[in-house]
Amino acid sequence: MAYSAAIVLNRIRRELMIGGMAGVQHVDRRLPPYVRVNPLLIEHKHPTFLDLRGPKLGARLFRGDLDFENNLVSIEEFEATDIRPRFFNEVFRLGLPLKETSEFKFHVETIARRGRSWKDLSSEDEVLRFLESKLRIFEEIRRAGEVRTSEEVSGKRRDEIGCLIDHRGRLVKGHNGNNRFSIARMLRLPSIPVHIAAIDAGQMAVVKTFKGLTPITKINRYFQSVQEKYARQ
Repeated sequence: MAYSAAIVLNRIRRELMIGGMAGVQHVDRRLPPYVRVNPLLIEHKHPTFLDLRGPKLGARLFRGDLDFENNLVSIEEFEATDIRPRFFNEVFRLGLPLKETSEFKFHVETIARRGRSWKDLSSEDEVLRFLESKLRIFEEIRRAGEVRTSEEVSGKRRDEIGCLIDHRGRLVKGHNGNNRFSIARMLRLPSIPVHIAAIDAGQMAVVKTFKGLTPITKINRYFQSVQEKYARQ
């Protein structure tokens, strides 16, 4: 579709009025809801929970508060220590019963201390049902040979596997979708959809080098470059 010069200028003015590139929100519908990448090429994880819905920190796509230099852990360390990837390894590689997994013990111990655990679990039976639901997710992904997007599953654009881009331009695993991400890596799937939830503010200088009249155009082309970089086999 061809746009007149007046329409393009008005679009640029609107984007600059909300802060230009620095004002772009991570949920902006003009950005792709996900990019497709090979999960085996992601080498690091940011361990901090990021409330990306908050009005102060969560709204911005470009963030200067994530301190990637000191916060990153390797994917290998994450898979060895976090109960979510350990659960799938313990069940499908080691053959442990659900009640002997690290995740079952974690939830039961948390319930004993606090009365409830993650996902509002309050009894051993609830923990078992929750873990059984994770087994079904694993089998569904294994049977399909892919991780489907949230829009394909529910018709809504939300809750994709979350990733971040660090100060060096590397794709880093974020908080959301750790179970699906771990399953995809265990099954060695070549491509999964991930949502880029935040980019280190230092990458703005890189994004600005991409061709395009507006910040949104430049960011979209930057996203495309990330997809191309992390889509190789």
